[in-house]
Amino acid sequence: MCIRVEWSNEAQTAIRIVYEEGWNWRDHHLALDVVNTLLDTVAHPVDLLFELAYSTPQAEGLAWSAVQGERLHPNWSGRLAIITADEAMARAILEATPALAESRPVAEPG
Repeated sequence: MCIRVEWSNEAQTAIRIVYEEGWNWRDHHLALDVVNTLLDTVAHPVDLLFELAYSTPQAEGLAWSAVQGERLHPNWSGRLAIITADEAMARAILEATPALAESRPVAEPG
C-alpha cells in the first residue's frame, strides 16, 4: 500500500495519512480501514491530516471508490486538514469519500 497511516503526535489526537507515489483508490479505502482501527484504540476525538504533497492525481478506480460505503469511527472529531498544492486532488478525495464530506457538529473544547 502506498499510503502511510500513523499517529501524528504522542497524545494521539491526530492521525496523519500520507499519500505517496503510486497509490490507488483501493489503497485509499484500505488506509481508511487502518484509520478506523487506530480510532478504535482511543476514547477521545481525533483529527485527520491528509498529506498529498508527494502524490499525483489518481483517476483510475475513482468510480469504484465512489460506490464504497465506508463509515469513519465515532472518535473522528469531524475535523480534517488536506495538505496539497493540487486543489483538484483534495476535491477528488472528498468527493470519493462521502464520510469525510459529511457535515457534522464538532464539540467545542471544554
